[in-house]
Amino acid sequence: MKKDVKQRIDEIFINDLNLLCYCAERIVGDKEDARDVVSDVYLNLTENSENIHNTKALKAYICRCIHNKGVNCLKHRITEKNVNEDLDFCHQVDDLDPESILISKETMNKLEQSMEHLPLKCKKIFSLVKLEGFSYQEVAKVMNISVNTVHTQIAIAMKKLRQSLGKQDK
Repeated sequence: MKKDVKQRIDEIFINDLNLLCYCAERIVGDKEDARDVVSDVYLNLTENSENIHNTKALKAYICRCIHNKGVNCLKHRITEKNVNEDLDFCHQVDDLDPESILISKETMNKLEQSMEHLPLKCKKIFSLVKLEGFSYQEVAKVMNISVNTVHTQIAIAMKKLRQSLGKQDK
């Protein structure tokens, strides 16, 4: 049985490699990363083939594994991007004078207070796009929503924040 499962895994990866890589690329947005995702899934499945008992839906299982690994790859990329941005920010702060830092802190405090009144999903999307610098497409992939939903939520957030920040200035 173990050999049959490994053979089926090999057959699927040999016959459908281009399709599997295409599916992974649609998730991670990069051919090289997509090939890495597919390779990682292949190695993981062949090493743990004794844990696979149902070979009838093996192709669907492999596709789901590739999808999950791709999403994890995106999440890792986002975390890595945040760390790099934090380091860049620290270097920028070293160059600022105290008055600029105080003004920036006040502005950020006002923004954070205003953001507390946003709906949770709207707040998360706004933070990822506007504060952390992710593209609409990246946010849509990670949150498993459409790009149009991201656009709409950003528009809602901007409208509410303008209203809220306008009230605080008065």
